[in-house]
Amino acid sequence: MSEMNPIEREQKKKQLRGRVIDTATQDMFPRRGISHGENEEEVAEKAERHSRRKRLRRVLTAVLIAALLAAGFMYYKDNHAYTDYTVAWEKEIAASESSTTEFVPFGENVLKYTKDGASYLDKSGKAVWSMSYELKSPICYVNGDYAVIGDQQGNDIYIVDKTGSQGQATTLLPILRVSVSAYGIVAALVEDSNASYVTFFKKDGSGLDWAIKTVMSGNGYLMDVSLSPDGTQVMLSDPAGRGTQKPDCILQFLRIWKELSRPSGRRF
Repeated sequence: MSEMNPIEREQKKKQLRGRVIDTATQDMFPRRGISHGENEEEVAEKAERHSRRKRLRRVLTAVLIAALLAAGFMYYKDNHAYTDYTVAWEKEIAASESSTTEFVPFGENVLKYTKDGASYLDKSGKAVWSMSYELKSPICYVNGDYAVIGDQQGNDIYIVDKTGSQGQATTLLPILRVSVSAYGIVAALVEDSNASYVTFFKKDGSGLDWAIKTVMSGNGYLMDVSLSPDGTQVMLSDPAGRGTQKPDCILQFLRIWKELSRPSGRRF
């Protein structure tokens, strides 16, 4: 073997020193997470556990933030006090109408009704629609997207929704109360000298073949009627007393698509 020149010898020394340093570094600082004797499966399990812990921490953090936000909102809702207001709109009512004009919330706006007609007013006070009629003593009932206006001690009923008039019905006996479902089914409580009746109408005003009757001398007289939002149940209210006893209130709940001759009652 020929002798190496000084330059080659110097390069050889540098290579040997580099190998020695690399080996020592690996012995002193092994790769993070991998110890002697660990195989690839153990390393993978460690990585999976670490990933699960990170996901769990994220979920717990999100739940904690949501709980804090909910608690903050409830605190704000319960303790916030309004100190000022602005007038969205105002409308002057003639003195001759002030005693007979009524307003009821209807959808996101307001339903105004009087003896001469009804109007649906938006948030700026403008009429979305108006209708005319002549009623002596108008009463109104709202349920969802429908409202019914009846003439108490009269015979006329008007059915409306947020787009305007939907139908008109007429009863044979004087009206005491009216009710409507969220789908436009109308119930009218009427009476004569011997009995109380509940008659039903579709939203277009046509009659339905359903009726409830209570005899004054037997079951007493009905005071009020109300329909469930879906129109499948009706609630009746009537006083019940014997002799000098104080009358109780009986609420009767009926499913109106079944036989109505024997309602079940609950006494309060």
